[in-house]
Amino acid sequence: MPTANFPWRQGWVHQCRMRPPLRLPCSKYCALSPTTACIVGVGESDDYGATPNHSALALQSQASWNALKDAGLERGDIDGLITQTGGRMAAINFAEYFGIMPNFVESTFVGGASNVAHIDIAAAAINAGICN
Repeated sequence: MPTANFPWRQGWVHQCRMRPPLRLPCSKYCALSPTTACIVGVGESDDYGATPNHSALALQSQASWNALKDAGLERGDIDGLITQTGGRMAAINFAEYFGIMPNFVESTFVGGASNVAHIDIAAAAINAGICN
């Protein structure tokens, strides 16, 4: 599930029991238990600075692809999405742009604290069994 306040940086949070594609032990990433929600991939967009030829959605998409690659996941593995780029229905707009149909979407905007709030919401959704 992506979390971001800025369109150029994405992180993926999901349960560590989903780690097998990376072939790394959960204990390396999660100190609590194998079912603790943790960040498993981070990505930034390929373009930095002034990007007049790219929309916020395009930059967010680049960052998301890079985060998925870092996590060893594929687009089809996404079943929950949390993001906020300042627009209306940010998560739904991004899901459509990125070509996914997640079971859970959230786009709470709480200013500079959005990133932290998104991580907490992602962990809660995972722990509640809404998504992986």
